[in-house]
Amino acid sequence: MNFKTTVVMMIVLAILLGWFLIERPDQKADADRSPVVRTTSSVAEKSIFENPPEVDDVSAVSVTRAGEDTWRFERAAAEDSQDDAGWQMMEPGRFDVQKWHVDSIVRTVTELKYHIKYAPGDTGAVTAAQAGLDPPRVEVVIEDREGASTVLQAGKPVPPNGTYVRVDGSDDIYVAQRSLEYLVKDSVNDYRDKSLVKFSAGDATGMTVLHRPEDGDPVRYRLAKLDGEDWAFQEPFAADADDSAIENAITAASRLRAGEWVEHRPQDGYGVFGLAAAKLEVEIVTEKTIIESEDDDDEEAEGDDTEQVSDQKDDAEQREETKHVETQRYAFMLSGRSPLGKDSVVYFKLADQEAVATISKTIADKFLPETDKWRNMDVVPTPVTNAEKVRIQIRDARSAVLVKNERKEWVFEDTGARGEKVAIDDLLKTIDDLKALNFVDGADPTEARFGLVDPRAQIVLILPGRDQPEKITVGNPTDDVAKRVYYVRRGESSSIAKVRADDVAVLERSPNDYLNREIVTMASSDLERIEITRPNAVTGETELIELVQTDGKWRLAKPVDAAADTAAALKLVTTIANLRAEQVVDQSGPESAYGLDQPTVKLTVTYKGPAVITADQDAAEPQPPASQSVELSMAEKDGKVYAKRADAPAIYRIRRRDFEPTQAEFHDKSVLTFEQSQVVSVSVTSGETTHRFEKRDEGWVYAAEPDLPIDPKKVTDLLLQINDLRLKRYVAYAVESLADYGLDKPAKTVKVGFEGQEAMALFVSERSCPGDSGRSVYAVIEGTADIFLLTPDTVSRLAVSLGDFEKAPGS
Repeated sequence: MNFKTTVVMMIVLAILLGWFLIERPDQKADADRSPVVRTTSSVAEKSIFENPPEVDDVSAVSVTRAGEDTWRFERAAAEDSQDDAGWQMMEPGRFDVQKWHVDSIVRTVTELKYHIKYAPGDTGAVTAAQAGLDPPRVEVVIEDREGASTVLQAGKPVPPNGTYVRVDGSDDIYVAQRSLEYLVKDSVNDYRDKSLVKFSAGDATGMTVLHRPEDGDPVRYRLAKLDGEDWAFQEPFAADADDSAIENAITAASRLRAGEWVEHRPQDGYGVFGLAAAKLEVEIVTEKTIIESEDDDDEEAEGDDTEQVSDQKDDAEQREETKHVETQRYAFMLSGRSPLGKDSVVYFKLADQEAVATISKTIADKFLPETDKWRNMDVVPTPVTNAEKVRIQIRDARSAVLVKNERKEWVFEDTGARGEKVAIDDLLKTIDDLKALNFVDGADPTEARFGLVDPRAQIVLILPGRDQPEKITVGNPTDDVAKRVYYVRRGESSSIAKVRADDVAVLERSPNDYLNREIVTMASSDLERIEITRPNAVTGETELIELVQTDGKWRLAKPVDAAADTAAALKLVTTIANLRAEQVVDQSGPESAYGLDQPTVKLTVTYKGPAVITADQDAAEPQPPASQSVELSMAEKDGKVYAKRADAPAIYRIRRRDFEPTQAEFHDKSVLTFEQSQVVSVSVTSGETTHRFEKRDEGWVYAAEPDLPIDPKKVTDLLLQINDLRLKRYVAYAVESLADYGLDKPAKTVKVGFEGQEAMALFVSERSCPGDSGRSVYAVIEGTADIFLLTPDTVSRLAVSLGDFEKAPGS
């Protein structure tokens, strides 16, 4: 043997020696290790229990782990059916558990199967100590409703997925075909039902919340459901609650679930969780009406089947039902403290149990009694939009009463005058929507600071089906300087609301604001003629404008017969036909107070009246509608515009935009209108210089020098500019002397010639109109005596430079 071979053999021996020292069987360890299961002793797969109880027939389950207390679960009584019965932990504590957890234990045990069984004395049989059954690691006792018990003891696991088990204290040991390592959970809290509070939200009739704020004294809030419908505060004040907010909290309570149960020892107290003096202590009261039938215990009368059935029917009809109310209370505590690093949850504890859980902080916040959210901040909680009568009293103003007539129209009770539906609806809606910023509770309403004895306004509403009227009283501002919030009281309430000034302003409107605001209402197509007497906007001289509608088109009849400006006429017609006021300011006051004794504008509107049928006429052939007229006066005073009909005493304030159409220029604003294709010449004269262009052979030439190349497009553009000229307005008609306007010797003349017809000419003065702030100049069409104005910008379009019309060299 050579040296190399010797070395190799020594290494192999060293490896074998090391394996033996490390891997050799240890007799003590072998005692704890599951013996090797030899499949040669296996039998066909069988159930461990021959007649196990059904899950729903099990009434109790006890689980004992080696060296620990027994956990006992009992079936809770089911209200509806046996299948719905849940489980309760009875020892070591008493609480509801999640049903499926215990059902899972029962099913796992009763459905166990095996394929190997060791009887004492069998060759290769394991001992109880070897199988981990002396003592057993886990013992499960299952009791059925008849009192019979099924007992299973579980020992060591058998790889890969088995467990040594023993039944009913028998000496036989089975290899169950299932791992039972997780049959029993680590903690009793793992079995707790995560549903914390169970009740129907609709059964809740009361709720009490004790709130311990961080920076104040504890406050108790007590709420009750009145008449089975509306929630109301009874402590610390008496007031309506916000039903949706309270129902939201009640519903949240009925669905409370634990996020997780927290391990703790009751003897250590609850201070560490912030529950010794909890931030919130909540109690919810439910009431449920139980109806029971009293069975007739009398023996059935003898007789044939027919008589017996009849007697049973009579007994059923006579059977009496009894009712009683079952009251339940559900109390729990909520901490203001969260587990370390878990700010989204807070601690929770049921008042009658020791266990502590966590719940979502978002859910916990639903029980925080924030009065601006829980309290009904409506000043008038019940709807008032269906009111049938409204009495309005404003300080230092007359009172007014409005009622609905048989046609459901609002009218003033004393005069019968029509009311303004929009304004009344706005008042009622404002009252419906009136929200308090806060309330002053329990104060004396006669205190001077409230101003409710001599109120700024008081609204009284009569509502159908209500014995008592609804009264709203507006008092003083809460701050005399800012005046942004006012005291408002509903009826004789002991709570006085604080309301925004903008809402109070609607309640303080004058009774006149509720008068009908329609001044003129008719179809635009029914208007026939409009006469306007007004001062000329430029000269200030009185002028009469008359517009006439013929075949659906408006034309100017006075001061001249001419085409009307369509847009201006239609805007006036639309405005007048539907004229509404912003406010009725007076019903009998002097016209001079509003400038209407000397009105700015007078209008006479003639329109088609209703059709008339005479006695000697067939009803199918009525006479044409008769023409009627209405006269209106409008005046400007102190920056406002007022209007009045001649046939009614009411004085209205109208919007300026409804006054402005009466000041428009109604004459057609076109200056020179022609067909460009008919033009044969055009000239512009400025002072002593005239530039004249003539059309020759379909082209344009400069009349003074025909050989000068002219750009025809530039001439065409000039004609377009002239055709598009628009005047600003007319200032005089049929004047006797053009010289008075500087038009006898115009500064500029524009003339357009046509083939076979008279030319058109426009004369433009160099003189500007002193009454026009835009320094517009006078102008006139040759052959007329009607003077109008052109703006400087319009005149600038008539400037002609010959060089602008020349063709560029080489073009």
